[in-house]
Amino acid sequence: MAGAFVDGALKGFEMMERHQARKDEKARLSDMDAFKRQEHTDQKNRQAQIDKQNAIHRKEEVTLKNKEFDSLQQYRTDTLNNSNLSLKEKQQNNLWKQAHQEKQDLHNQDISILPAAFDLLEQEQALPKEYEEVFERNPHLDPRRLFEKEAGESVDTVQRVMGEVAKTGEMAQFNSPEFKGAINNVFGHRFKKAIGQYDPLQKSKIVDSEFYAFIPAPREKKLSDVQPDGKVDGEKFAMSMLVTYENGNQEVKPLTRGGTTEPDDPVTAFAPKDLIGQLKPVFVAREIAKSPEMYRRHIKSIRGTQQGGSQQKEAPQKAEYRKAKSQLLAAKAKALSDIESGKGAAIPLSGDAKIAAIKGVEAQFKNQSEQLDSLYGASPSPESKGGGGDSKAKYISKIDGVDAGGVIKKFMEANKNLTEQQATQIAIQQGYLSNGQ
Repeated sequence: MAGAFVDGALKGFEMMERHQARKDEKARLSDMDAFKRQEHTDQKNRQAQIDKQNAIHRKEEVTLKNKEFDSLQQYRTDTLNNSNLSLKEKQQNNLWKQAHQEKQDLHNQDISILPAAFDLLEQEQALPKEYEEVFERNPHLDPRRLFEKEAGESVDTVQRVMGEVAKTGEMAQFNSPEFKGAINNVFGHRFKKAIGQYDPLQKSKIVDSEFYAFIPAPREKKLSDVQPDGKVDGEKFAMSMLVTYENGNQEVKPLTRGGTTEPDDPVTAFAPKDLIGQLKPVFVAREIAKSPEMYRRHIKSIRGTQQGGSQQKEAPQKAEYRKAKSQLLAAKAKALSDIESGKGAAIPLSGDAKIAAIKGVEAQFKNQSEQLDSLYGASPSPESKGGGGDSKAKYISKIDGVDAGGVIKKFMEANKNLTEQQATQIAIQQGYLSNGQ
């Protein structure tokens, strides 16, 4: 009985052990499954995190490349715009220079006509239309206007104040109410040219413009400019204008060369002697208005050289002939100069082509000169006669101590490309030689 009980107990114990082993195995397997599931989940999460990071990196890389591309495109656009702007500015600058040169050429042409116009006024002769147009453009040079009390007294005031400044050096007198009023009366027509222009900064049109004051113009000063008394030689000034706009605003602006509101229009700066030089024809016109018989004494101030030949009054026809002849010579000299410099030609001429062009110009102007001589009944000029003879002896030098041949020689030395005939024409044009006839 005891043996049977022990066997039963052992079997029961073994059965319990197997049951516990099965439970432990199931628990172990369950833990392994849970671990694998967690491992799989963690792996998926890690891969998802990696994918997310990769996506962010790719997005950042694409964004960076897009920014680099946009930056490159913007750089190209800015470069192109700057190039176009620079080209536009250069074109505007060239247009400005061209317009300024045309303005200067017209002014020089007007000044060259003044002697003949003054001559006709002195003789109480009617002025040709082109002479009247000169005085319309330059009313401050018309002696008939300077007979008027206000205009004449304004010129007298300007001349007196400038004389005082020249003696004392007190530039402040230029900004006195008396001088400012006189300057506005003399040059008001020039100051008013800005009326009607649109100022983009003010966003309004200009309705009035008048002289306001003289202001120092900045310039680079050199040690050589400083004089022993401490003053600076060559000090320059600019005119400032009081500009009134349509919107009611007023602004003080410097006078520019073109008289425009363009930002690249440079300020007109001048030395006191330059202002005196510009005003000299005005003073001469005033002297003629006050005392016409002083014409012969003052006319040389305009030309800058002494008058030669007879002091008798020229007839209007002779004055017109002299003017037409002078213009013809000037046109010929310019045409020859353009050929020499290649101005206006896509490819400058050289060799036989250049010689042929010069001969063509000379033949053309010779024919025109002969027609002009025939029209006015004048004897042919030396350059239109051709043939032998010493052409230098047919001209009179305007330079003391230098004969006509010496003047021509100096012009040829200054420009090796000039022929003797070209040098003679340029010397006549610039007033260094006169016709000896």
